Amino acid sequence: MICPSCMNDVMDGSIMCPICGEPIERMPSYSGPSYMDLQPVKKKTNVTAIMILIIAIAVISIGGIIAYNVINKKDSANKYDGKYKFVQAETMGMVVSAELLSLSGYDASNMYLEITDNQVKFIGWDDFGVPIAGVAEIKIEDGAVTMSGNGRTLSGTIEDGTFVIYSGEGSLTFQKE
Repeated sequence: MICPSCMNDVMDGSIMCPICGEPIERMPSYSGPSYMDLQPVKKKTNVTAIMILIIAIAVISIGGIIAYNVINKKDSANKYDGKYKFVQAETMGMVVSAELLSLSGYDASNMYLEITDNQVKFIGWDDFGVPIAGVAEIKIEDGAVTMSGNGRTLSGTIEDGTFVIYSGEGSLTFQKE
């Protein structure tokens, strides 16, 4: 116990302080939860904002790679030529569809890739909603994809009309139209 007058330690059960002589009032016992029983309040994070930021970083990375125009014609990509519409992004173990991104204010309906003559053209938007476009070299061998441009390289897969691009933040999936 502590004396309310001089703030010295007083033995439990004392009726007065041995230092200053102040009477010590007994406090009624507390029967509620103890300090140890209380759980800390967990801080909520805005997962949607984090996902959109990570997806935007991935899209900007792809746009940066594709912005570098490299012309290299090979016949290996010809059977994959065509337009591929954005379907979904996966990041932090969560899948975000084009529809969900549209609800968040990003027009994912206009995000696509177009493969022609070993080049890939990208049309999309950055994290401010500003449209971006670019072109990069693409190499496809047995379904394994390598896109390079602007000093960066991304890998992916292409199979049965589905084109998946992998980056450090996650993946973007496009479906052939």
